[in-house]
Amino acid sequence: KGPAPAYDFVNEQSDYWNIDDILAEEETFPCVFNEDARNMGFLEQIDSKVIKSAQSKKNAQDYTNQKALTLHKGTNVPIPLWLALDLSERDVCQIKNPQYLSEKFKNLIKAGSEIANLRTQSVNIYENSLKLTLLMEKDEQVQQLETLQDAFIDRVKRMVIEMSDSLEVSRSVSLKNDLKKLSDLERELFEVHKNQKIAFSQFKDKVLSRQVDVNYDMMDQDLKEANKKIRV
Repeated sequence: KGPAPAYDFVNEQSDYWNIDDILAEEETFPCVFNEDARNMGFLEQIDSKVIKSAQSKKNAQDYTNQKALTLHKGTNVPIPLWLALDLSERDVCQIKNPQYLSEKFKNLIKAGSEIANLRTQSVNIYENSLKLTLLMEKDEQVQQLETLQDAFIDRVKRMVIEMSDSLEVSRSVSLKNDLKKLSDLERELFEVHKNQKIAFSQFKDKVLSRQVDVNYDMMDQDLKEANKKIRV
């Protein structure tokens, strides 16, 4: 049985007031408009070189005003994910998949997920990938989710847990380089696991070093003798 539909999973996990979710959806993705979009020209990032090459300030202002009015059909504009998803559902634009959802990148993480630098692709690669799969056909959606799930589990075991379990983790020269490969979610799990490891170690040391008072009156003779030998 394949993974649950992305739509159900994302809606169950998403939180309207979750600041991490809000920040993740601020990541921009290239979108091609399927039709003219009036009064949405402000979304297009005007190239400063074009403005500088204008013959006069008036021409530059006219160019700016024109772009501020309408985004024409076929225009490729990077816009935040939250807006891109909404416009895509209305068939106003088409979101172009990022590199980390390409077949090439999928083969890379299948070959060895721990060598892939996910952070250079996106710090929110897992969260935003789940939302982008909403737009895919069922078969492609399942393949992407399975690949993403396998990569996440493998990286947590091979990188997050192993690094945080290492006694030399705080002094490791390569730690910073390894952390550069982790997404925000993986870094969060790393910190949680490391802190739990430290807390447990401190608790264990405290218990072992604690002086325990023994009430010999509650022991039978054999236990008294055995305990005295151990303490000596």
